[in-house]
This record gives sequence, structure tokens and C-alpha cells, in this order.
Amino acid sequence: YDYFQFFRNITDDKLGEFLRFFTDLNINKIKELEALEGQELNQAKEILAFEATKICHGELAAINAKETARRVFEQGSSGVDLPVYELEKTSAILLSNIAVELGVMATGGEVKRIIKGGGGKIDGNMIVDPFLRVDYRLFMGREELKVSLGKKKHFIIKLKA
Repeated sequence: YDYFQFFRNITDDKLGEFLRFFTDLNINKIKELEALEGQELNQAKEILAFEATKICHGELAAINAKETARRVFEQGSSGVDLPVYELEKTSAILLSNIAVELGVMATGGEVKRIIKGGGGKIDGNMIVDPFLRVDYRLFMGREELKVSLGKKKHFIIKLKA
């Protein structure tokens, strides 16, 4: 998923270069994709992401990553390829530590800055405490929580049975 998203999020000016370098598409298809403008550029980036992921991780992984991206960004739901943290029922841990442990963010400070700026959400609800401790009470009967840090960083926290 992260590999797919890397290619999906390149800048527009890198599209042709990346299509040539990271895919096996024929040159006519690449030229056709390079000529696209506006919203259609996003479709070209999805093709790039799919093709690059397919080469490196296999077609099934590319299909799963594409579906995960669609569900996360179009439907706001979780996806099968999002990183998952399993929380013990008796544990409590800072949300920022979970994000760093999963490799979603580089530092706890980065997580806290995003939350302070209003970019942190749990199941679509804004996180107001940058020092939020995650424990079983946060789940309120649910099996998992979807955490979003900004528009592009997402992960799942599951409560261990």
C-alpha cells in the first residue's frame, strides 16, 4: 500500500519520467498518459502506481493496494493493506508511539504537530489531545479504530481478543 501510494502521490511533472523508468508500458501508452491534464492526471498516476507495484510486488499486491486506496480515500473506510497495531486489553500507549512503531510517521513530535494542527482523526472524529493514550476504553465496543494523520497517513488499531 505504501509503495503504491508513493507513486500515486508524485508531482505532476514527474509522471512521464516515472512511467518510463518504473513501468513496462509501451512508449505510445506513456505518451498518451503524459498528454492528460487536470483530474485525468490522477488516473494516469493510478496507472503508474498499479504498474510499478505489480512489477515489484506482484499483481495481487497491486490489486489489493489499489482497492485499499480506493476504500480509504473514496469511501473513508479502512483497507486490507493498512498497517495494523494490535493493542492488549490491559495496555495503554501513546498514539504517537503507535504511529512511529508502525513506521507511519518518523517521530512522535511529527504526530503531535499534525494533531495540534487539526489533522489527526480516529474513525473520522478529530483528535484534540496530542498526548492521547490509547487503551480499551477508546474502542467503546468496536473491534478496531481507523487512525488518520493528515490526508495520506492511515493505520488501524485493533483490540486483541
